[in-house]
Amino acid sequence: MMERFCEQFPAIQAAAIDQRLRKPMEKEKLARMGNEDLRKAEEFVLLMRMHYTSTLAVSSEKSPTCGQILPILQKLCKHYTVQADDSAFVRSVKENIWNNLSKCYQDDDIQAFLEEDTVLDPRFKSKNDRDEIWDRVRASVVAAIEKVSEPRETQVHADEEDREEEDENYVSLL
Repeated sequence: MMERFCEQFPAIQAAAIDQRLRKPMEKEKLARMGNEDLRKAEEFVLLMRMHYTSTLAVSSEKSPTCGQILPILQKLCKHYTVQADDSAFVRSVKENIWNNLSKCYQDDDIQAFLEEDTVLDPRFKSKNDRDEIWDRVRASVVAAIEKVSEPRETQVHADEEDREEEDENYVSLL
Protein backbone atom coordinates (compact mmCIF):
# COMPACT_ATOMS: atom_id res chain seq x y z
CA MET A 1 0.00 0.00 0.00
CA MET A 2 2.81 2.39 0.89
CA GLU A 3 4.73 1.47 -2.25
CA ARG A 4 1.64 2.28 -4.26
CA PHE A 5 1.31 5.62 -2.42
CA CYS A 6 4.92 6.50 -3.30
CA GLU A 7 4.37 5.48 -6.89
CA GLN A 8 1.19 7.51 -7.23
CA PHE A 9 2.30 10.53 -5.19
CA PRO A 10 2.55 12.92 -8.16
CA ALA A 11 -1.01 12.04 -9.18
CA ILE A 12 -2.18 12.48 -5.59
CA GLN A 13 -0.53 15.90 -5.41
CA ALA A 14 -2.07 16.92 -8.73
CA ALA A 15 -5.48 15.87 -7.47
CA ALA A 16 -4.93 17.82 -4.27
CA ILE A 17 -4.16 20.99 -6.21
CA ASP A 18 -7.00 20.69 -8.73
CA GLN A 19 -9.93 22.77 -7.51
CA ARG A 20 -12.44 20.66 -9.44
CA LEU A 21 -11.52 17.48 -7.53
CA ARG A 22 -11.32 18.95 -4.06
CA LYS A 23 -14.19 18.79 -1.66
CA PRO A 24 -14.42 21.72 0.74
CA MET A 25 -14.07 19.63 3.90
CA GLU A 26 -11.00 17.71 2.64
CA LYS A 27 -9.26 20.86 1.47
CA GLU A 28 -7.06 21.21 4.55
CA LYS A 29 -6.09 17.54 4.71
CA LEU A 30 -4.99 17.46 1.09
CA ALA A 31 -3.19 20.77 1.33
CA ARG A 32 -1.06 19.49 4.23
CA MET A 33 0.25 16.51 2.27
CA GLY A 34 3.70 17.32 0.92
CA ASN A 35 7.15 16.10 0.13
CA GLU A 36 7.79 15.27 3.80
CA ASP A 37 4.99 12.71 3.64
CA LEU A 38 6.53 11.18 0.53
CA ARG A 39 9.95 11.00 2.21
CA LYS A 40 8.46 9.26 5.26
CA ALA A 41 6.53 6.83 3.08
CA GLU A 42 9.70 5.96 1.13
CA GLU A 43 11.67 5.47 4.36
CA PHE A 44 8.89 3.28 5.73
CA VAL A 45 8.86 1.14 2.58
CA LEU A 46 12.64 0.65 2.82
CA LEU A 47 12.36 -0.33 6.50
CA MET A 48 9.53 -2.76 5.94
CA ARG A 49 10.93 -4.47 2.84
CA MET A 50 13.08 -6.87 4.93
CA HIS A 51 10.16 -7.51 7.25
CA TYR A 52 7.98 -8.39 4.26
CA THR A 53 10.63 -10.72 2.82
CA SER A 54 11.04 -12.41 6.21
CA THR A 55 7.30 -12.93 6.49
CA LEU A 56 7.22 -14.55 3.06
CA ALA A 57 10.14 -16.85 3.97
CA VAL A 58 8.46 -18.03 7.17
CA SER A 59 5.11 -18.46 5.42
CA SER A 60 6.52 -20.84 2.82
CA GLU A 61 4.57 -24.04 2.31
CA LYS A 62 7.27 -25.86 0.36
CA SER A 63 10.06 -25.93 2.94
CA PRO A 64 10.29 -26.25 6.72
CA THR A 65 10.48 -22.92 8.46
CA CYS A 66 11.11 -23.47 12.19
CA GLY A 67 14.86 -23.47 11.63
CA GLN A 68 14.62 -20.09 9.92
CA ILE A 69 12.98 -18.17 12.73
CA LEU A 70 16.04 -17.42 14.88
CA PRO A 71 18.32 -16.45 11.97
CA ILE A 72 15.59 -14.19 10.62
CA LEU A 73 15.13 -12.60 14.04
CA GLN A 74 18.89 -11.98 14.22
CA LYS A 75 18.80 -10.27 10.81
CA LEU A 76 15.80 -8.20 11.81
CA CYS A 77 17.57 -7.20 15.03
CA LYS A 78 20.47 -5.81 12.99
CA HIS A 79 18.08 -4.17 10.54
CA TYR A 80 16.04 -2.48 13.26
CA THR A 81 19.00 -1.34 15.35
CA VAL A 82 18.85 2.45 15.58
CA GLN A 83 21.72 4.17 13.75
CA ALA A 84 23.12 7.61 14.53
CA ASP A 85 22.08 9.01 11.13
CA ASP A 86 18.46 7.81 11.34
CA SER A 87 15.76 10.45 11.21
CA ALA A 88 13.35 10.80 14.13
CA PHE A 89 10.67 9.04 12.08
CA VAL A 90 12.91 6.09 11.19
CA ARG A 91 14.18 5.84 14.77
CA SER A 92 10.61 5.76 16.08
CA VAL A 93 9.52 3.07 13.60
CA LYS A 94 12.60 0.92 14.31
CA GLU A 95 12.14 1.18 18.08
CA ASN A 96 8.44 0.32 17.94
CA ILE A 97 8.89 -2.63 15.62
CA TRP A 98 11.84 -4.07 17.54
CA ASN A 99 10.07 -3.60 20.90
CA ASN A 100 7.21 -5.68 19.51
CA LEU A 101 9.43 -8.34 17.88
CA SER A 102 11.74 -8.73 20.86
CA LYS A 103 8.84 -10.03 22.94
CA CYS A 104 8.27 -12.98 20.57
CA TYR A 105 9.66 -16.44 21.26
CA GLN A 106 10.95 -15.58 24.74
CA ASP A 107 9.62 -18.67 26.52
CA ASP A 108 12.56 -20.94 27.44
CA ASP A 109 10.95 -24.06 25.96
CA ILE A 110 10.15 -22.31 22.70
CA GLN A 111 13.63 -20.79 22.57
CA ALA A 112 15.23 -24.23 23.10
CA PHE A 113 12.98 -25.76 20.44
CA LEU A 114 13.89 -23.06 17.90
CA GLU A 115 17.61 -23.35 18.69
CA GLU A 116 17.52 -27.11 18.13
CA ASP A 117 15.58 -26.69 14.88
CA THR A 118 18.08 -24.09 13.69
CA VAL A 119 21.12 -26.31 14.28
CA LEU A 120 19.37 -29.22 12.56
CA ASP A 121 18.48 -27.11 9.52
CA PRO A 122 21.22 -27.68 6.90
CA ARG A 123 21.02 -24.02 5.85
CA PHE A 124 21.97 -22.74 9.29
CA LYS A 125 23.65 -25.52 11.27
CA SER A 126 27.18 -24.29 10.53
CA LYS A 127 26.33 -20.80 11.81
CA ASN A 128 25.75 -21.96 15.37
CA ASP A 129 28.58 -23.52 17.33
CA ARG A 130 27.03 -23.59 20.79
CA ASP A 131 27.79 -27.01 22.25
CA GLU A 132 24.91 -26.99 24.72
CA ILE A 133 22.41 -26.99 21.86
CA TRP A 134 24.08 -30.01 20.25
CA ASP A 135 24.17 -31.72 23.67
CA ARG A 136 20.40 -31.21 24.02
CA VAL A 137 19.83 -32.62 20.52
CA ARG A 138 21.97 -35.69 21.28
CA ALA A 139 20.17 -36.23 24.60
CA SER A 140 16.79 -35.99 22.85
CA VAL A 141 17.83 -38.49 20.19
CA VAL A 142 19.18 -40.94 22.77
CA ALA A 143 16.01 -40.61 24.85
CA ALA A 144 13.85 -41.21 21.76
CA ILE A 145 15.88 -44.29 20.77
CA GLU A 146 15.62 -45.70 24.28
CA LYS A 147 11.90 -45.04 24.36
CA VAL A 148 11.38 -46.80 21.03
CA SER A 149 13.60 -49.76 21.89
CA GLU A 150 11.97 -50.47 25.29
CA PRO A 151 8.60 -51.64 23.94
CA ARG A 152 10.33 -53.70 21.26
CA GLU A 153 12.40 -55.56 23.89
CA THR A 154 9.28 -56.12 25.98
CA GLN A 155 7.47 -57.41 22.89
CA VAL A 156 10.35 -59.80 22.07
CA HIS A 157 10.23 -61.23 25.60
CA ALA A 158 6.44 -61.58 25.41
CA ASP A 159 6.72 -63.40 22.06
CA GLU A 160 9.29 -65.80 23.49
CA GLU A 161 7.07 -66.55 26.50
CA ASP A 162 4.08 -67.16 24.17
CA ARG A 163 6.15 -69.60 22.08
CA GLU A 164 7.27 -71.46 25.20
CA GLU A 165 3.64 -71.77 26.34
CA GLU A 166 2.59 -72.99 22.90
CA ASP A 167 5.43 -75.54 22.91
CA GLU A 168 4.40 -76.77 26.37
CA ASN A 169 0.75 -77.04 25.25
CA TYR A 170 1.76 -78.92 22.13
CA VAL A 171 3.96 -81.33 24.09
CA SER A 172 1.15 -81.99 26.59
CA LEU A 173 -1.20 -82.86 23.73
CA LEU A 174 1.17 -85.51 22.45
